[in-house]
Amino acid sequence: MKKVLIVEDDEPIQTFLYDILSTSGFHPITAKNGIEAINYLEKETPDIVILDCEMPKMDGYETLKYIRSTPRTINLPVIFLTVRGEHKDQVKGIELGADDYIVKPFNKDILIAKIKTLLKHREIATSVNPLTKLPGNTVIEQEIKKRLNNNQHFVFFYIDLANFKAYNDYYGFHKGDE
Repeated sequence: MKKVLIVEDDEPIQTFLYDILSTSGFHPITAKNGIEAINYLEKETPDIVILDCEMPKMDGYETLKYIRSTPRTINLPVIFLTVRGEHKDQVKGIELGADDYIVKPFNKDILIAKIKTLLKHREIATSVNPLTKLPGNTVIEQEIKKRLNNNQHFVFFYIDLANFKAYNDYYGFHKGDE
């Protein structure tokens, strides 16, 4: 199950989100403010964060700044879920690095759809080869299956450098990457 960190100080909303996520097949974890969230993030990395803006001790904007400034969590998907619905608040959230911004009250089906979409995009992004930026095995396999299932004609090349490990062993990985 994908872990969702809920950072929300309003207990009824936190409970409501917990229930929605649990019944949708996610593993929710809760924090009441940004400091609790950061304490959790220093030990564990969830798959996605749902973040309120207005919280005591540390607000959502400051929490997001921390998330985006830490190498381990810099690419962690974050959805703001807040009562702050003015355009300037939404722009601020997006500019700070939120992947989405939802204003309360919200539709639970839309929230779940957005979570699933962000998780799917993250899975694709993390399967990209960091050196070449080309699609990784997961994306390639999905594309091949899709084309085969749709009876599409396509050409597939697989290129491998023979004995390249010996080059890396002798010259080092940095030279091999170059």
